[in-house]
Amino acid sequence: MTYESVVASLSPKLFYKLDESSGTTAIDSGSLGLNGTYSGTPTRSQASLYAGGTASTRHASGNGAYVSISGLTAMQSWSALTFCAWWKATDQTTDPYIVMPAWSGGSSIPLGLGMGGTNGANSAKLNAGAFSGSSWQTTQVGTTSIAANGIYFVAATLSAMSSGTLTLYVNGAQEAQGGGYTIGSWTQSTLYIGHQWDSSGVGTGTYQGVGVWDSVLTPTQISTLYAGGVTPKIPSIAAVRRSVAVQQRSRRY
Repeated sequence: MTYESVVASLSPKLFYKLDESSGTTAIDSGSLGLNGTYSGTPTRSQASLYAGGTASTRHASGNGAYVSISGLTAMQSWSALTFCAWWKATDQTTDPYIVMPAWSGGSSIPLGLGMGGTNGANSAKLNAGAFSGSSWQTTQVGTTSIAANGIYFVAATLSAMSSGTLTLYVNGAQEAQGGGYTIGSWTQSTLYIGHQWDSSGVGTGTYQGVGVWDSVLTPTQISTLYAGGVTPKIPSIAAVRRSVAVQQRSRRY
């Protein structure tokens, strides 16, 4: 199965391929059908970050490009979360800001994915965190180092808004986990892709295939998502020979 078909089989609430070649609308292929809006001047038709994709959209600091999804009031009642996306780095120390709920006036952030060097996290690692409304809950920092032009599949799950467990995955493998998150009431209804949670900070890099669920995907489901996006391996010579031999035997009958 391809990445996009695996996503569809898991019934996401939101799914943004970010493959639009023009216009300001980012199409939502999830069940909510909540389209986003491009701001700034995104660079279109970049090479797909995963196998089977068509094209991706580049956001970079300097052109002010990002996507905002407004009217997401339904998210305020969700009891759990999963975010995932493919991201290509521009350099080693960038702030990706892959998926970020809005933040204003002390409201809490249930989950931020790809926070880079923000709030004391290691800028050379991918990470996820949650904001209680007054302080950051211990940010989970991955072990994979960001490399210039590196392509990463990043996912995070939050098991509950109150005393939940936050788990970070990079390229299909769990890299960090922490519990005891107390998030509080989230009163905002905007989600950003490639933008910090407040009015400042635009991420850098290339974004594609952003999925959002109101549940916790299992480690197997997340590894299957990653596997679906990896370019299929070329069959070994031995496997090809076995296939040819089978075909030749079949023709004899």
